[in-house]
Amino acid sequence: MKPYYSFVYIDDYFIDSLYSQFFGDITEQTVLTTNSEDMNVSAESKLLSFLGFGLSGKEAFSESYTNKIVISTPRKAQLLINYLTKEKEVISSLQEIIENNQPFNESLLFVGKATFFLSDIIDRKTDSSLLHVYDASEREKVVIDKNSVLILETGNTHFIHKHCSDYMNTDDYYKLNINKNVKYGIMMHMSNSKIKKDIRHLTWAISKANSFNFFVLGELVKSSDQFYKAIPFAVWM
Repeated sequence: MKPYYSFVYIDDYFIDSLYSQFFGDITEQTVLTTNSEDMNVSAESKLLSFLGFGLSGKEAFSESYTNKIVISTPRKAQLLINYLTKEKEVISSLQEIIENNQPFNESLLFVGKATFFLSDIIDRKTDSSLLHVYDASEREKVVIDKNSVLILETGNTHFIHKHCSDYMNTDDYYKLNINKNVKYGIMMHMSNSKIKKDIRHLTWAISKANSFNFFVLGELVKSSDQFYKAIPFAVWM
């Protein structure tokens, strides 16, 4: 497993919540304690020492200091990934994960990989498409802001069958699907406000079926026997 991850997308709230559930306290603590010959020291003695009146011998007292080291969200994500994969060298494809967990319950946590295609960008304020108002040659005019939601699809979906047919039989599409058995359709939403890197190129000509090989830490939710939703907590390439 690689020693670091260059995250494209991170959901701070879900990562913090998940980390707390698995590992408890959100901080690592280091406690430093001075030596003391007498722990039963009055508050007056401590105050005199603070004011500069030296104490010696058994009057010396002990004080403990706690340094709290806050763990960053990317570090928490890395620890969760390593924990859930048991630091495996190879991460399974989403197709394999779903197949290996049949009969599939309502949801499960996963670390997986897939080749995703951008099917749409939605303006959350108006609940309308930002891509379909432009021709493919004009997609660079799309303005992606914090209210934008990227809709990505992988596997056996109607969008991929319609727009990505030329890619269905190529190594590019199956690059991250080891068994090449694309049985399930999976949709994933990524809020632009949680995207940590410039992935403006995601809007390039959908008709040419540009693909993006993503690794994902998240939750898989069953919609039907064939269709699933991937809720991403962290995404990297």
